[in-house]
Amino acid sequence: MSTKPVTVTPASRLAAALPWVVWAGAALEAALVGFSPLLFPEILATTPADDTVEFGAFLAAIAIVVLVFATAGLSIARQQPRNAVGWLLLSGGPALGGVFLGFLVGVLLVATDPALGGWFVLLGVVLFGPAIYLVGPGLAFVFPDGRPLSGAWTVAFWLSVTAIVAGALLTAFTPGPLEESIPGVNPLGIDALPIGLRDVGNALTSMALAIGTLVAVASLVARYQRSPSDTRHQLKWLVFAGFLLALALPLSLAVGDTWTASLALVTLGLVPIAVVVAVLRYRLYEIDNLINRTLVYVPLVGIVAGLYAGLVALLQRIFTAATGNTSDAAAVISALALATVFTPIRNTIQAAVDRRFKPIAKEVASPWADPEFRSAVEAIVREVTARPR
Repeated sequence: MSTKPVTVTPASRLAAALPWVVWAGAALEAALVGFSPLLFPEILATTPADDTVEFGAFLAAIAIVVLVFATAGLSIARQQPRNAVGWLLLSGGPALGGVFLGFLVGVLLVATDPALGGWFVLLGVVLFGPAIYLVGPGLAFVFPDGRPLSGAWTVAFWLSVTAIVAGALLTAFTPGPLEESIPGVNPLGIDALPIGLRDVGNALTSMALAIGTLVAVASLVARYQRSPSDTRHQLKWLVFAGFLLALALPLSLAVGDTWTASLALVTLGLVPIAVVVAVLRYRLYEIDNLINRTLVYVPLVGIVAGLYAGLVALLQRIFTAATGNTSDAAAVISALALATVFTPIRNTIQAAVDRRFKPIAKEVASPWADPEFRSAVEAIVREVTARPR
């Protein structure tokens, strides 16, 4: 039997090379962000000396997140080129890199070179909405098979995509200043357009991100309810990473320093890692243990930290009232007290989680569902029955 040779066309070569080209662009952006203090020493000149290490860690975290998103997308796009999840991650990496690179370099250059700085700021402003959508609501809409749920879910997905694109285009071509706090004007601005269109574009972007996120989360719940066991386990990986990110982001906003911002970025980098694990099904069924341990130890750490702080404060008040001075014994006594109650608290939380969180049992498919198995058995039966007695 002759087989036809596989014809390699320019289109197929381009399709095979495209993921690598996009990844290379993300890697270049990550390098520019990570090494921006060396390329643009003025960045460190505006940073206090005491904050140099923190700022360097922040830049490194940005570069790592951009590269992780792009690499995760490349891994999925190469193995499952028809799965939109890989392409969302792959494009989300350069989009995030463009946002950070645009604002970091643009704000610096706009004072000395308004024309060049304006192009960088424009890049950051225009890509902000699409970047957040690609790695957030858009990814949640199509995870894990690359398609949104049918019906109204698909309509909601495309409406949010349209709003994001429209908001970015309006921002890109509206004349006037790009940001109120940043000097310079839009280099792509069309003077015939009213300046008020920028507010319309910002409103479209904000609505698409806010409403799109809520609807995307609702679609994840609906997909979980109607999916088989394997898909439910895949969804758990994304929800697990999203849960950790939901813990880190409020902490970063509340504290407001560079270290917590870097922590939030590192947590964001866990999202593409979880997606790769889920889509490629590597150790897929260990997610239940991860979720179980997270549900136990996150509240446990919070309770222990709160009890320790409360006990130290209470004992210091007692020592101050009794002796007139504070004492290091308050911390020692508090630590000893928590050591005695740590295990009972952990066991109580573990029991509560075990009662309410029941891992989904892995579905064992019948071997008769496999066509090759049925064919093999039928062949054996025919051979046995056809033998002469």
